[in-house]
Amino acid sequence: MKQKTQEGDFDGLVNIMGHIIAVKERTNHTDNMFGPLKDTIDLLKKYQHEMPEKVYQQLHDLPEKWNNTKKVSDSVRQDVAPLQAIEVQAIRRKATSFEVRQHEHRERFRKLDMFKFDATKVGFQNFTY
Repeated sequence: MKQKTQEGDFDGLVNIMGHIIAVKERTNHTDNMFGPLKDTIDLLKKYQHEMPEKVYQQLHDLPEKWNNTKKVSDSVRQDVAPLQAIEVQAIRRKATSFEVRQHEHRERFRKLDMFKFDATKVGFQNFTY
């Protein structure tokens, strides 16, 4: 998420937005998992199953690291918002241009000779059984 993107770098913007969305999707689940992990480790300790010191250190450090990740995500989201708006406008221009070309093509197609016919004498006059 810390990579910088420039205006027009669509792939870079999509990559960053993917990370922002991943953090957003994981927020509730991850926020709620540290308490149960601590409870599980305490229960194991109660039954004389000691964990390595590294586990206790990670349990102490990871909530803070996760909160920092969420803050970075929010900051990056604000930083890329103008680039995102520019890309939205570019997509809208392309869609409008496509719509205009499609309408012009439709009108040319409707003017083809195969669609010009006279329907005043409809019937099967020369058809015999």
